[in-house]
Amino acid sequence: MEQNCGSDQIELEGTYPLVELAEKRLLKIKRVLLVASGKGGVGKSLIAASIALKFAERGYRVGLLDLDLHGPTSHAVLGARADLESSREGLEPIVARGVKLMSVAFFVGNSPLPLRGETKRDLAVELLGVTNWGELDLLVIDLPPGTGDEVLAILRVLGERCRALVVTTPSALSLGVVRRLLELFKDEGVEVLGVVENMAYLSVGGQLVEPFGSSRSEELGVKLLGRIPLDPGVERALSKGLPPTSSPAFSESLDELCNRLERALELLGQRSF
Repeated sequence: MEQNCGSDQIELEGTYPLVELAEKRLLKIKRVLLVASGKGGVGKSLIAASIALKFAERGYRVGLLDLDLHGPTSHAVLGARADLESSREGLEPIVARGVKLMSVAFFVGNSPLPLRGETKRDLAVELLGVTNWGELDLLVIDLPPGTGDEVLAILRVLGERCRALVVTTPSALSLGVVRRLLELFKDEGVEVLGVVENMAYLSVGGQLVEPFGSSRSEELGVKLLGRIPLDPGVERALSKGLPPTSSPAFSESLDELCNRLERALELLGQRSF
């Protein structure tokens, strides 16, 4: 398999069965969106799952692959229960709120998952490959935070077939790690559509009040696609078993983000009903 980067830290051969299987799955998927972050704690998984929800609501066939191996939460956001079934085509994803979901959480539950680098790499590629996604308009992949082996492996498999959205916060502490992540995407030939700044405002009673910090997207040299508020209504919704998008302030900001993503991914007019 042709490599996009000179680094030999991760080697994936074209004859590697998991890679070949993953590439076959990708033939039926129109667009792949990587949702990434340089560090944990920025709300990446919530944003990834909410994007998948929004696009499903718009009539797209959507899949969500939760590769946050040590802290999978997408199943909780979507209200999905682990009831995996297999077929001749592979593992069947759980369908939750119109989204096809696959997550390591379905295998380990609440147990810890201590994994070494090579094992994490293989598991990430395997989850992509063994899942019978079928035909999708959009596959959202919730990447692990950082730039570890499992992230590199997914980038090597997907190559130029994917686009990336980086989730950060308007904090000076986030700039350094985001820059390193952006540099990795550049080295691997992955187009970054832009960044979304999460927890940028505080929503009180549905009203957006003073921002926690000014936008730093210009310092990163990438497009700002959205600013998402810290909305207590999201936690209230999740605690009641409701989707996070049922909170108006959060939902409206996600709609604006998805409008921009829809155009950037060239999905308009591509719905498959």
